[in-house]
Amino acid sequence: IVIDATDTDCYAQASAIAKLIRGPLAMKRKDKMISCHLLCSTNVAEVMIQFHTMTECDANSGLYGHGKSSIYEKIEKVPQLRSLIKNVRGELPLSDNTRKLMKALVIEAIYGDSKYLIPGEARAAKWRSLKKKSTLRLSPDDDTLNHYCERANFLSYIQLYPEIYNHPSTIGNGWMLFD
Repeated sequence: IVIDATDTDCYAQASAIAKLIRGPLAMKRKDKMISCHLLCSTNVAEVMIQFHTMTECDANSGLYGHGKSSIYEKIEKVPQLRSLIKNVRGELPLSDNTRKLMKALVIEAIYGDSKYLIPGEARAAKWRSLKKKSTLRLSPDDDTLNHYCERANFLSYIQLYPEIYNHPSTIGNGWMLFD
């Protein structure tokens, strides 16, 4: 199978799927063919869908100033972070325990703060440590992180369980209607 796409969302999905299927799976990028089996390690492939929904997939806003590659390197090197990501199984509704684990993952893996695992404390500590005060690099507040985790969890759910044709509504799962 050859996938012809340039979007990074396709690369993330293909790298996860390649480890699950037998046979060749490749992506065409400009004039090159890339083997999807080589895009990521087996360890990361197990959590690629969850990793991707939490790090700037098109349907979930990213966390400013934190690129996928730097977070990917942390996830690849630290087994504890991969085990945290494995807990994002797309259960609906999102349980309090999974939400807590997702918040800890964002604060630790993305913002690099393992000392403070409560969003408000991590945000305050980061603010105090900044020499040049800017809100752009602060970790999200608790309310923002709740919505972010709900969206990532829902997106993981619909991608981890493609055999389910009638998925629940996005409303109440990280999205809401205004007016």
